[in-house]
Amino acid sequence: MSDKHMFRYTPSLMSKEDLEALFVQREDLLARVVDQIHDSAVTPAKYHFLLVGPRGTGKTHTVSLVYHRVKDMEDIRGQLLIAWLREEEWGISSFLDLLQRILRSLQEEYGDTSLTERIESLYKMKPAQAEKAAAQMLKEFVGNRSLLLIVENLDSLFDGLGEEGQKRLRAYLQENPFCSIVATAPSLFSGISIQASPFYGFFVVHHLESLDAEQATQMLIKIACVKGDNDLASLLQTPTGHARVGAIHHLAGGNHRIYVILAQFLTRESLDQLVEPFLGTMDDLTPYYQSRMMMLPHQQRKIVEFLCERSHPVPVKEIAQRCFITHQTASSQLKLLRERCYVTSIPVGRESYYELREPLMRLCLEVKKYRGEPIRLFIEFLRYWYTRSDIKMLIESIDDNLKSEKEYLSLALQLYEKESNDKTIQDCMSKCEKFLVNNDYAKALQAIDKLLAIRGHKVEGSDLAVRGTTLACLQKYSEALEAFDKAIELDPSFPFSWSGKALALQALERYEESLSSADKALSLGLDTQYFVWSVRGDALKQQKRYQEALDAYDMVIKLDPNFIKAWQEQSDILLNLGRFEEALASINKVLELSKNDTATLKKKVILLFLTGNLNEAYQLINTLIDSTPNDFGLWRYKGYLLYIFNSYHEAIDAFKKAVELGSTDLLQYYYHSFSLIMSKRWKEAYVVLDGTLQKFAHDVDSGDGDVGSLITKLLMSPFDRAFWSKAIQIVTDLYSKHESLSALSGAVVTSVKTLQSPEISDVVAHAWYDEWKSQAGHHPEMQLPLRLLNVAVRYREKKDMRILLELPFEERKILEPLLGVKEPTE
Repeated sequence: MSDKHMFRYTPSLMSKEDLEALFVQREDLLARVVDQIHDSAVTPAKYHFLLVGPRGTGKTHTVSLVYHRVKDMEDIRGQLLIAWLREEEWGISSFLDLLQRILRSLQEEYGDTSLTERIESLYKMKPAQAEKAAAQMLKEFVGNRSLLLIVENLDSLFDGLGEEGQKRLRAYLQENPFCSIVATAPSLFSGISIQASPFYGFFVVHHLESLDAEQATQMLIKIACVKGDNDLASLLQTPTGHARVGAIHHLAGGNHRIYVILAQFLTRESLDQLVEPFLGTMDDLTPYYQSRMMMLPHQQRKIVEFLCERSHPVPVKEIAQRCFITHQTASSQLKLLRERCYVTSIPVGRESYYELREPLMRLCLEVKKYRGEPIRLFIEFLRYWYTRSDIKMLIESIDDNLKSEKEYLSLALQLYEKESNDKTIQDCMSKCEKFLVNNDYAKALQAIDKLLAIRGHKVEGSDLAVRGTTLACLQKYSEALEAFDKAIELDPSFPFSWSGKALALQALERYEESLSSADKALSLGLDTQYFVWSVRGDALKQQKRYQEALDAYDMVIKLDPNFIKAWQEQSDILLNLGRFEEALASINKVLELSKNDTATLKKKVILLFLTGNLNEAYQLINTLIDSTPNDFGLWRYKGYLLYIFNSYHEAIDAFKKAVELGSTDLLQYYYHSFSLIMSKRWKEAYVVLDGTLQKFAHDVDSGDGDVGSLITKLLMSPFDRAFWSKAIQIVTDLYSKHESLSALSGAVVTSVKTLQSPEISDVVAHAWYDEWKSQAGHHPEMQLPLRLLNVAVRYREKKDMRILLELPFEERKILEPLLGVKEPTE
């Protein structure tokens, strides 16, 4: 067997061959990153990756292989430089420091003596001058090549740079697009996750998953092969080996580094070869976990310490109670701990249970706490390591002098006996959780029903709440409501029963009751749960209590700014209220979160239309048509916009395309005919408008077909009396034919307002009146609008109040607002 050392904390010190030999789980990711770095060397495209995972999950191993594989690519050797910063760059506190470290890395990688001299010259300059010189130096050294920058612990580096340094770096990368970045971080951090940060949306983020038991076995086999450990390789193929891997998996929590550390114990045959060396290793690991505790704020340390004392997942309510903090504080701190990979959460219905992500952390901290007493987690470890029969045999055969080992084995056996009674219950709960997570609701219902049968008269309200949630997921809302009511009867203070009831009532369209249940859930401590506020908002919206609904959705967004549904509902309500600018802002947020979902983009088109952002609406429509050319709604709106832009021939083609694709919207037929009129295509215009009025003139939803827009278009078009005459003749004849002159007369009266435009001369105004009188004067329905139009034209020219007084009081009151005048009073 080789005595080759496995570098547990600095895998970058290992050879390329050993790194490749030990690599598991992430070959697809590694290949994709390397391929795109290759592309960045031969094309202008530049890629930036951030690998996120807790400490010990193989981030350094992965970037080490990125370095070696890229370096070995002979075809781009002259086109790509690599700067691999040290894993812990403690001294970076400014953009200048970062530039200096990159230059130093390049000098160390390529041994360029002239670069060494130039770097030394920086120390003779003032900081501002040195930063400018270093930035130029890096640009010149890279030249026409590309640069791969490898940065570990990006979160710490950004902390050192500060906001100003981050802004300088982002500006430099934008101005000098020669760099691709592969970075790592233990968790997402504000420098990339907050929208206002300079690097928001900059990196393609890959979350590194923990190892499962099968992947862990593969890794341990590779370790055995690298070390030439034939005994270990053989053991891993046996049931005993599988059991021992399971025991380590129980402690490691999927952490790659822990498997490397604990692999040494797999071939230990006797208990005395296991207990003392194992506990010694735990003692060696304790400073590592203590340092991780020291990195946390005091409130988070308190929560972690409490979870160390629990061997099972704990709900937020209990954590808050035991740590003497509010439910809201506990939720926010647990969210941060989850992001930093200290804890993991398990959803049970609408509630979340938390436990330590790495059980080994609990064991190492217990080493200090128990002071010679048996360590609980190690007892659990022995239970996984040995079968029950193995433990019984060991207890009988072990030397009485080995009291510690015997005590551990006896306690492990007791744990076996104790937990066997609860195994069925635990198995039901685990299966139910698993099925719910995988959306297999039918099997989840079977599991929870089995659990209820086992519990019998000891059934708990939370069990029934889970059953209600499962039934709701199956859309059996009446049965779900019954389950929630029973849960509330058993425990009226359990808030998730009330929130589940609110959801079921909402699905049954019993909105007032849903609102009442949601309010009850909020009063019982779920006021920090965004989904309850969302249910409240939905119930209020259905009751048309729009402002209260908006307030509820505002609360949802405050608690979870990334909850898309809240932004969508908010946008819909604001649209209904006519608050189009605010609705557009909300829909933009939806698009930011949903990566340009097509349905949402179509809503944005409408809002851009309503807010007067017509050019932007037109550009967006064309983009959407390129990707979804068979969407008739897009063609219809394109027609409307082209009509507004006076591009009548293109508008006609767009309306034809919309109809061809199946659009039946009535307004498109009117605007199609109006576009034909404005294009002087008289025969087609007559046929289309005639057919449109025949279909829709007396439709209750048709209104007037927006004939006012045509009248305005005619009036504002370049003065052409013959064009006016023909257009007015067609419109008057057809609206008369279909008994719709009342709609046309209203549009003529409304044109008085347009007549006030300074672009229209008195001569044109008189001609407008004359043409309407000539073409429509013989219709009784048009006498009033013509009388008002005549007075308006003369008043416009003379500004003499006596002209208005020719009209009776009720007719003056129609005309005065359109003329913008107010009749004087005594």
